Amino acid sequence: MQVICVKDIVCYLSFLEGVEPEDKLKFTFKLYDADGNGLLDSSVSRALLVSEY
Repeated sequence: MQVICVKDIVCYLSFLEGVEPEDKLKFTFKLYDADGNGLLDSSVSRALLVSEY
């Protein structure tokens, strides 16, 4: 599993300043939806929590 730093995503999203907030959220969701099933499974949720703390 690849690790993506939340800080890096936020920095990248700042480049998308003129984009609608909903489109930013969709983009971010797709980053974490690694298997493309439209859901974030528990391993992704756990990884997000661990990356924050």
